[in-house]
This record gives sequence, C-alpha cells and structure tokens, in this order.
Amino acid sequence: MDGRVIAAVLGLCHKDSFLIIMGAFDIEGFKSQSVGALMFEQVAKDCIARGDRVLDFTIGDEPYKKHFGAQPSPMWMVTQTGSAAGAVAAYALVQVPWIKLVAKRMAEFKLLPVRT
Repeated sequence: MDGRVIAAVLGLCHKDSFLIIMGAFDIEGFKSQSVGALMFEQVAKDCIARGDRVLDFTIGDEPYKKHFGAQPSPMWMVTQTGSAAGAVAAYALVQVPWIKLVAKRMAEFKLLPVRT
C-alpha cells in the first residue's frame, strides 16, 4: 500500500498444489481492514490463475481457514534417527509421551557459570 509491503505469504509450490507455510501482515496498522483475509483471497486467486488444484493452509484449525472452504485432513509425522541415542530418545517419546514435557522444562533451566 503506497509502496509499502503490508502483507506477505511464504509457501511451497509442488505440481498442482500450493502449501502455505507462513503468512504475515501489519496487524498494528491494518487490524480492522482484514488484511490477512484479503491476503489469502489474493493467494487463492493466484492459485486459480496458475491452475492449481489444491491450496493447503497446512497446520492449524483457525476459523479463517473455514471461511475459504478448507477441510480438515489427517496429519502424518515421519522420523528417522541417526544414532543409537536418537533411536532410544524417539522410542521414549512414543512410549512415554510426558517425557517430552519434562525435556522442555529441563531445557528452560540455565546453568550458572563456573567460578574458579
């Protein structure tokens, strides 16, 4: 607007699909103008013009996605470990889901510098 970027979308194109990775807009200056909805409308128009068959909003079930006719679909996760320690950690995450929460909390602790 007036030579200034107020909204942007980062996505991936593959065959006849566009997958939105991230959208951003100037919420402070244009919150009441629905810039986010207008931005996604332009993305949809661009996809139609290119002949895309799929516009994927990816992760999340925010209400604005339903406004554009989005339908939920299952998510899949594929992992591969590179070491024995990684394999043990991956197994632990599947078998004991609360261990992930413990690991996150432990990561928040800051070690104090060693005094000599």
